[in-house]
Order: sequence, then structure tokens, then C-alpha cells
Amino acid sequence: MFTFLLLYLSVVSTVNATIRRVGFIASIQPVNGLDYVNFQAAHDASLSGDTIQLYATTTGTITYSGTINKPVLIMGPGYFTNSYYLTGTEIPNINLQNMPGSISSCSFIIDLGSAGVIFQGINNLTINTVNQVNALNNININRCRNVNIAFTNSGLCNGWNISQCYGVTIVQSGPSAGFLGDRTISNLSISNSVIFASITFSTSPAGTYAGNLMYNCDFLSGSSLALNNATFKVQNCIFEGQTFSGVTNVSFIKNLTTLSAATNPISTNAGSSGNLFSINYSNVYINYPVNLISGGFNTSSPDGRLALKVGSPAIGAGFLLNTSTVTNCGAYGGTNAYVLSGIPGIPVYYQLGAPSAVTVGGTYSLTFSIKSNN
Repeated sequence: MFTFLLLYLSVVSTVNATIRRVGFIASIQPVNGLDYVNFQAAHDASLSGDTIQLYATTTGTITYSGTINKPVLIMGPGYFTNSYYLTGTEIPNINLQNMPGSISSCSFIIDLGSAGVIFQGINNLTINTVNQVNALNNININRCRNVNIAFTNSGLCNGWNISQCYGVTIVQSGPSAGFLGDRTISNLSISNSVIFASITFSTSPAGTYAGNLMYNCDFLSGSSLALNNATFKVQNCIFEGQTFSGVTNVSFIKNLTTLSAATNPISTNAGSSGNLFSINYSNVYINYPVNLISGGFNTSSPDGRLALKVGSPAIGAGFLLNTSTVTNCGAYGGTNAYVLSGIPGIPVYYQLGAPSAVTVGGTYSLTFSIKSNN
């Protein structure tokens, strides 16, 4: 573990990236070039490859917003901490510190120059592509909660990657009057995520689809796919019911659904194969749809309850993409499994031991443990 930290520091030093903090509160004075009063100030001071860390407040909630035009890593602390800020009856997630306060929401506009930007560990993330006829490519969103993407007045969007997220909504609605341009969506990848809302596409007035994927996702009750006959491969997913429209050009491979095969596009679409139908949903997850209560507390987090239970029909029911290698279906399967609470992929100290006193001239020994969270 210590070797990992040295390697991490070496990599950071090599690329000369800077970490900038927004919303950090401490008893010390803000550090010039490190601490910023808002997101936009930190962004504008950043260079390509820098990290912008967003902090929760000490009490209550905080929101962040701004426009992005450079490839930076924007990192929050994760979600489902402090009894998840829900009913107050849940247990804290042991993967994260029990932080005071929370990040209520983050809303960002993607502009030219943003190719390669990464969003990670952010709660209630909204992304807009506003009045942009040029290409907005290679946007990466992972380990975020309640992701809401609006491809409204946008040009070509290629190579967007959404992974390990809890809650994903995508709306590509018709552009406003007078907006012209290619609105193609290509090489979009949505993987290892939990989806309980809509994914809707419309390239009008001009645009096509190519190379799009959805795999290892959990489509819970309330989710829907309205794909405007876009070309997609959907693989290793679990559907609690189905609300589909415009899925003529979707190939479904190694998925599970609670509905029957009769007149089902998962069964009848060209290129579909290896799917399981009429599954009993109560046999799939460890704690869904009802989260079990013990001593007045829920026994698992909202995302943790979607882990596969022993004997689940989703175990070993999928294939890794473009292989015949067996994997599990759902968000916890595949090679990039869902990470509880969206904990960011950075080293974290989780244990420190030190003697309270030591003999003068003696050795002062420290023991500590680090996990990478990658």
C-alpha cells in the first residue's frame, strides 16, 4: 500500500498537475493557488490535467456551477454519506468518512476545449451542451449520482463514457428554432450503472448514431429507453420490466428481464441472443425492492442492496464484451464493477497508529494503511 502511494505521488509529480480546492473549510488561512471561492475561479486558473476538488460544507448543503472549456478532473467526495441524507434511518457507508454537510448539486456547461474532462464522485450532477454546433467529444463521467445530461442545442457528441453511476438520465430533445447542425451521437458508452429514469434520443433536424453501447446496467422500475431507432448494443443488463420505444436497431445480448419473450424486442430484434426472460426479481439482488431493517436501521445502502444474492440468475449469465468469457450481469459484473458510494479513485488513509509517548532518543514508529479505491 505504501508503495502505491509513492507511485501515485511520482505520477502526479511527473505530470506536474495541480490540485485546486473549492469549498474547503479549515482553521487555517486559504492558500493562494490552492483554495478558491467558487468553481469557476478554480477552473479558470487551471491548466489541462489539473484536479479541482469540490468539498461539502461543514453544515447544510452547497451547490457548484460553471462553464468548462479545458480537460480537468472535477472530483467530489462521493455520495451516500451521513446516513445518505435521506430518511435518517440508514446506516452510514463504511467506505467514506461520516462527513458533516453535503454537496446538494453541481451544474456545468460543456464548451469547446473540454474534450477529456472527467467528472468523478459528484452528487446530483447536471451537464448541459448549450448552443454549440461544434463537436463536444470524449467526456468522462464516473462514480457520480443522479447524472442528468441534456444534449439539447448540441452538435456532434462522440466518445462520451458514463460508468459506475447511480442514476442516469439522458435527454436529447429537439433543438430550439433556428439551431442547425449535425447532432450525431456516436461511441457513447453507458456501463456498470444503475438507471431508474429515461434515456431519450432525437437527432432532429440532422444526425445519426453509431457504435453506441449499454452494458452491465441495472434498469430499475421507472427506467425507460426511447432511442429513436438508434443503433445500440445492450449487453449484460437486468431489466425490471421494460418501457421501450424506438429500439428497432438495438441488439440485446445476454440480458435478463422480468417480462416474457413473446413479442419482446429483447427476443425478436435482429442480432439478439442469449437473453433470459420471466425472471423472478426477488431472486436477483440481496435487498431489493424492500431494504431489510435491523434494529431500526437499513441493513444496506441504496446501491449496496443491488449486489447479487447467492444463487441469483444474473450470476454467470453474461459475457465480457466481444468475448465468450463468462461474467455476471448487472452493475457489479464485468471488468469495471460499480463502486459503492462513488468513492473517488484516489489513495485514502484509513488507519493510523502512533505511540502517545516515546523515550528521548528512542524510535518513534508510525503504522498506517492506505487503499487506492481504483
